[in-house]
Amino acid sequence: MDEKLRQALIQRLASAAGHIKGIERMAQEDAYCIDMIRQIQAVQAALNKVAAMMLDTHLHTCMMTAVRGPDMAERERMLAEVTAVFQMSNKYNHLKDEVKSMRSKTFTVPNISCGHCTHTIEAELSDLVGVMNVTAVQDSKQVTVEWQEPATWEKIQATLQEINYPPEGLIQIN
Repeated sequence: MDEKLRQALIQRLASAAGHIKGIERMAQEDAYCIDMIRQIQAVQAALNKVAAMMLDTHLHTCMMTAVRGPDMAERERMLAEVTAVFQMSNKYNHLKDEVKSMRSKTFTVPNISCGHCTHTIEAELSDLVGVMNVTAVQDSKQVTVEWQEPATWEKIQATLQEINYPPEGLIQIN
């Protein structure tokens, strides 16, 4: 696994872990059920994307090596592993489509000044149907948003404007 992918996976897993802690706090505070479900769905989507990325990497590295190698038993073992993954979760095609349809942008929000700012941005954008993951970082004033339909970049921008955290300077567009 190359270092860039490894770092992307670690970042997604850290984000999911943070969201899980947030869900735990929401449960302790007896938060509104639908808000909690949305956060759970965001974590599930983030983990599904990590699984799809890892499976794609496995198929293009380990599996390719085994298929090209002379050891028939190793090929069969690798095929059995992949088959077991599919049997446990017959959602790979859904995940693959989700990964393809997912959009992502990283941008600066100059108005971020504290943890409340990052929490507000994450909470408000996460409420938009189709937004799968939001990470706002206080120190860098950067926000990364991942979404799929029916969410759009225009809706995300409008929400940020409405809550007085307008985006500035796109850093990464996927």
